[in-house]
Amino acid sequence: HWKLTHRLHSVYSNENQQGVYADGFDGVDSFTGVRFTHTGPNWVRHTLATNLDLAGEFTTGDIKHRLLVGIDWSKFTDDTPGSTGPLAAAAPINIFNPIYPYYSAQLAALAASDATNVIWRDWSTDAGLYVQDQLTLGPKWELLVGGRFDRAVDAYADTYGSRSEACYPNCTAPITSAYPADKAFSPRAGLLYKVDDGTSVYGSYSRSFGSSNGRDNLGNPLKAQKGTQYELGIKANVLDGRAVASATLFDLTKTNITQYDPVNFFPHVVGEARSRGLELDLAGQVTRHVSVIGSYTWDRAVITKDPYNGTEGKRFPGVAAHVASVWAKYDSAPEAREGWAVGTGVYASSQRQGDDANTWQIPGYGRVDAMASYRTQLGGKRATAQLNLNNVFDKVYFDRGGYGMAAYGAPRHLTGSLKLEF
Repeated sequence: HWKLTHRLHSVYSNENQQGVYADGFDGVDSFTGVRFTHTGPNWVRHTLATNLDLAGEFTTGDIKHRLLVGIDWSKFTDDTPGSTGPLAAAAPINIFNPIYPYYSAQLAALAASDATNVIWRDWSTDAGLYVQDQLTLGPKWELLVGGRFDRAVDAYADTYGSRSEACYPNCTAPITSAYPADKAFSPRAGLLYKVDDGTSVYGSYSRSFGSSNGRDNLGNPLKAQKGTQYELGIKANVLDGRAVASATLFDLTKTNITQYDPVNFFPHVVGEARSRGLELDLAGQVTRHVSVIGSYTWDRAVITKDPYNGTEGKRFPGVAAHVASVWAKYDSAPEAREGWAVGTGVYASSQRQGDDANTWQIPGYGRVDAMASYRTQLGGKRATAQLNLNNVFDKVYFDRGGYGMAAYGAPRHLTGSLKLEF
């Protein structure tokens, strides 16, 4: 009844990026002022994470325990070469037909000279200890209690690395600035009551902690984000047990929420925001061949504290009041090792606010996606080939935005995948 699990995750990336940024806009179709920020080749980022879990079951009297105890650790490092400064030649850039003939040659030359000029380095580590116990208190009651302790450290070095510095093009950025560790304890608890064999009601409480909240325009670290969540819900088997439906009331409050200032491009802290609402979910088999997943969320997200701009009571930007989705899939042979499946779904969102003051809005939208797959056996292993077509009708929409920008959603695109399970 006991299991020890170890996981190790490592990602190493080496990128080449170049950037030209606008300072002015004529209000019609062109960027009129251009400044330059260049990141050269060999931009190296590395993530290393590991955790160790011990999970098991035991009893104390009539109480059954499912215990989880664990520890995790992660580290992220970022070495950024490049330089910053103006370009020798600049010209307006048409946003509907962006062509960069004045910049390509200069950027290519800078990519070669800036390869060893490190303008930014940072690293962050996060270590956590956690424990959780799920207790069965007889045939009707389930109790979950647990908690997590986090310790996070962030450090960085900044030479700014402009081409006017004496060290260019071989500037280095040794890690010299380390901030005091952020520490937090995050408890969680939940209680579930089984009304009958197919229906349960529950309530839960949890706290959260997140580090790496960035730095302001003076280089000072921003406070870690913390959250408190309450939930009250009901789950029930429907359609003769073939599907599960749930309804959840939630109340989530977050403090030290980071938002980016479109003027200086540095983050600042709003203060506090609260999200309250209702979520409805349905998932399961409508028939032997047809499965459905559907959800609807009503969310009233508002700013409750803003010591900087006085926007208390305004809608929190980027959060839609209404979001709904439904996905249906037909499987030719659900229990067979070989078969094909097709599916389609709709995602819809109401409008969202574009800024804290709610002076502009991001329009709502709907999007249709589809998929097709075929599974078979290869050498005794399960193999699946799948095609996903997202945004079937090539809908033009904004999927996110705020603080001076609105980002387009992806156009129609096709993704293929091959999966072998062993």
